[in-house]
Amino acid sequence: MRLKKTNNKSLVITIILVVILLLGLGVIYFVYQQDHDKKTHDKVVDNGVSKVDYSKPTNDEIQDGQSTKQESIENDKQSQQDDQQPISVTLNGLQNGDQVIFDSLAQIVSNEGTCTLTVTSGSSKITKTASLFASPSTSSCRGFSVATNELPKGTWKAVLTISADNRTGSATTSLGVN
Repeated sequence: MRLKKTNNKSLVITIILVVILLLGLGVIYFVYQQDHDKKTHDKVVDNGVSKVDYSKPTNDEIQDGQSTKQESIENDKQSQQDDQQPISVTLNGLQNGDQVIFDSLAQIVSNEGTCTLTVTSGSSKITKTASLFASPSTSSCRGFSVATNELPKGTWKAVLTISADNRTGSATTSLGVN
């Protein structure tokens, strides 16, 4: 019986020592973490990240600000000039039996535009309109077809004008129709 009491006492003492050790390690970690957070905060404040400098700007800071402002103005002017450029347009026509099919490609990405196709042969003229639809890098007209009996046979001249985003562009093609 004495042997069991000694084992029980040893077990209790071991558990108490482990608990005290764990509590001590927890206290040490907490103190270290608090100190580490304070040092990190002090570094942020000392490096000026958290501080606001209300003093007058230096000449270098003034020049940097003016330079950045001028670059922004130049970029805006270039963007406005790009918006004034005409849209690059290609137009193709192909006779397929009793239809002439016209397809197009515009170097603009927009769903908000109008396509106007004017086809002439001699003194005869046909005008058709379609909407513009965008693909990832260009846009196209929704498509045009003209029946071969709508205009006299011979050479047809087609002019496509696209208007989108306050810009316009056009393309012309000619084709022989039988």
